[in-house]
Amino acid sequence: VYNFLFLSYLKRPAAAARPAPPVIVNRLANAQISLDLLALAALLHFAGGMENPFAYYFIFHMIIAGILLSRRASYLQAALAASLFLIVIAMEEFGLWEHNCIYGASSCCLGAGPLPLLGSSAAFVGTLFLAVYMATSISLRLRRQEATLAEANLRLEEKDRIKSNYVLRVSHDI
Repeated sequence: VYNFLFLSYLKRPAAAARPAPPVIVNRLANAQISLDLLALAALLHFAGGMENPFAYYFIFHMIIAGILLSRRASYLQAALAASLFLIVIAMEEFGLWEHNCIYGASSCCLGAGPLPLLGSSAAFVGTLFLAVYMATSISLRLRRQEATLAEANLRLEEKDRIKSNYVLRVSHDI
């Protein structure tokens, strides 16, 4: 529902006439990623906790954040994702929330002690931050390359304009 609301906001007639400013788009992307992370955390809790394969969707959101957002905002989103993930896991492990085993009680990962959960959580959180690092590094490199190419394109256009003026003067003189 909230994704539809974001889309409706961007597609409204006033916004269709001219594109939204980058600051607005950045805020909307931040809000949408944050809401998606909250929804994923709820899905994670109600559908198996750490056992749920949807936990890896957190990583997709980190890659998207690394591409769309600033480096700082991407790492803040990773911190939010890690916090939500760890809160769900801790609340279930300590019995504050009921754990819903996704594959049945016999395959439940809770009850094996905190060490396996700690190891899995550390690997998952590390993967979140590694995904942000990789996505932001690649995105930053591509943005720099795009700026260099845009500058080179401007220089070529200027040289083309000078050449055209020269040809016009020479043809006029002839």
